[in-house]
Amino acid sequence: MRPNPVIDVHTHVVPERWDDWSARHAVGPWPAIAHHDDGTASLIVGGKAVRALETGAFKVAARLEDMDRRGVDVHAISPPPPMFCYWAEAKAARAWARMQNEHIAALCAAYPDRLIGVATLPMQDPALAVEELSWVRERLGLRAIEIGTFPGNRDFDDPMLFPFFEACAALDVAVFVHPAMPVAAGDRLTRYDVREIVHYPLETTVAVAALIFGGVLERLPRLRIGFAHGAGRSRSCSAASTTAGRCAPTSTRRRLVRPRNTCAASTSIRSRTARRRCGWSWRRWRRGR
Repeated sequence: MRPNPVIDVHTHVVPERWDDWSARHAVGPWPAIAHHDDGTASLIVGGKAVRALETGAFKVAARLEDMDRRGVDVHAISPPPPMFCYWAEAKAARAWARMQNEHIAALCAAYPDRLIGVATLPMQDPALAVEELSWVRERLGLRAIEIGTFPGNRDFDDPMLFPFFEACAALDVAVFVHPAMPVAAGDRLTRYDVREIVHYPLETTVAVAALIFGGVLERLPRLRIGFAHGAGRSRSCSAASTTAGRCAPTSTRRRLVRPRNTCAASTSIRSRTARRRCGWSWRRWRRGR
């Protein structure tokens, strides 16, 4: 490992195959995988292909070859958003999350110097998510989790989510936030394929605003949290947010004071100093460390 490794904190992984969850649990749009003759695959949800999967998404040898070719030392691997399944019954969703988390932990155990595991949780039930968070941290040794921007149809300032964020801070588990359906203004944007250029930035910006203006960072200064897709427009509109804060009520204005949290934006973190400031310490994420 190089003294100043290149770490990509935003890469996705799925098992190569899994059981038919519609048969095992309540019928619903459980994801499935369809393999193709060229070695790639498609993620199928509700009978439709929603995401193309390169071979490296489900075959670790292909992933490592691609990492070496691109000069990337470490991947943080997390499920893609269609695998969250926040729509499902909570206990079934917990079993679904555990299947993925055990797969991720096994890959990281086999390649501890190349892979960092980022777990998924049944966020439609925050109390159950906290239980699974503890299990993931204590039994699997994973030090990071991934959640959507609107988990279980709740914004980040929802009081029901605060115990979850509190548990993440107490367990020193980093939180990686990825935009997921439903997205803000989604019905107005369905005419065009603008998911990554409009949907994701907009949804992520709304999530960041709820986290800051809702006082979550102020109440949990030790919470380590990072946002995918450049944190939306949050960085570019920080000056406007400060101006808005000066005009806001005192209770809201206090929340705009720069928090002590380590808050980052993906995708790759090349500088050692930047990694330290963002809290994405790969050594702290490694299994059993």
